[in-house]
Amino acid sequence: MPPKAARLNPDALSSSSETQLRSRPKLLKQSLHLTTLWCLQCFRTSLRDWDSGMPFEPNCWIDTAAPKLCRRCSTTHGKCDSLPRGIRGHGFELMALLEFAKQFWANDEGGFGRVDGADFLWTNEVIEDMSHAINDLCTAFDNLVKTHGKAHMLTGNPSDASHAQYVLYGEAKTVYSAWCNAREHMISSNSTYTSDLPRKYASRATEHLRLRVGEEAYTHWAVAICAFHNASKSAFEDDQENDQESDLTSFDEVFPLELPEL
Repeated sequence: MPPKAARLNPDALSSSSETQLRSRPKLLKQSLHLTTLWCLQCFRTSLRDWDSGMPFEPNCWIDTAAPKLCRRCSTTHGKCDSLPRGIRGHGFELMALLEFAKQFWANDEGGFGRVDGADFLWTNEVIEDMSHAINDLCTAFDNLVKTHGKAHMLTGNPSDASHAQYVLYGEAKTVYSAWCNAREHMISSNSTYTSDLPRKYASRATEHLRLRVGEEAYTHWAVAICAFHNASKSAFEDDQENDQESDLTSFDEVFPLELPEL
């Protein structure tokens, strides 16, 4: 006589599954600083609240246990917009210039900013001039983002829109995605990166989409890059009280971006 098949108890199985779920380790809650994936709301708020005693960087943090929104937008119930895919490369251009500008905030303790009684290596006049240059650069970048969004109908809050507007917004996103897909086949990734962070970001910029000559806001962004270059070079030339030696002839060699032709 064949042995009877063991009968499975569904209640026991359910209990076992629940026990395994409860015993599964939870995701460690950590706060991570988004150095390149910052949201536009944090970028704008950081620029508005920036204390020029420290180098500027977008202050955007995200909790690993709830990574859908950044910490600020989660608290304020903001939209938490990321940089549009079609101008992601320009975001890395901005980061390259911001990292390059950090050297003007170097202090005599080997760090950056006016902290713990440390003194700047550069004069206050240079830092003030560079603060204005960074403010102008970031304002131009924000204008680039807004102009690009309007040109591709990416602006507005879908949750507050009527049904017809919501449908149009969805159609615009579909068209925009196709527009980006059609351009990405011409982009290739770099296999190696330099350890120099400004140049690394400059290299990353070529791996992402950027506007072409003649497209919306391209000229204004190109002018902003050139203006920032000129302001940085003037800081090297005009700082007569700086203790460190500056090789003025090599400034264009260390500037991380290739200047656009105007």
